[in-house]
Amino acid sequence: MARAFRVYRDILGFKVDVLVPATSFMHAVFELSPEAKLRIAFLSSGEGEFGHIGLTEFPDMEPPSADSIHSSVLIVEVQRDIETLFDQLKAEGLDVERIFDLTNPSRREIPFTDHDGHRVILMRLDRPE
Repeated sequence: MARAFRVYRDILGFKVDVLVPATSFMHAVFELSPEAKLRIAFLSSGEGEFGHIGLTEFPDMEPPSADSIHSSVLIVEVQRDIETLFDQLKAEGLDVERIFDLTNPSRREIPFTDHDGHRVILMRLDRPE
């Protein structure tokens, strides 16, 4: 969780709203034994319209292999300077590709892979003036 917080809290600016042990429901979702340790952090962001995520930690288990196709992609809308975010992610040692300038809608995006192998796209929409 500490590595994830360095990215999602310290670089991307999410606020940790709560960090709690998981319920038995989450053990069933992940098909884990009831004895498995599991924590969930709920984070929120003041940036963009879609600014809430949940991070799950399995402290006694190895994360799944990250050498295959990513099963999901998290898209995070940001309103900060995209070049600064790019530099911070690179300095954290993450696999960061480049900044993409895209259209329809006009935006800039940074795809990267976090410490646990999750694929993330940072998206800064160009707002009409």
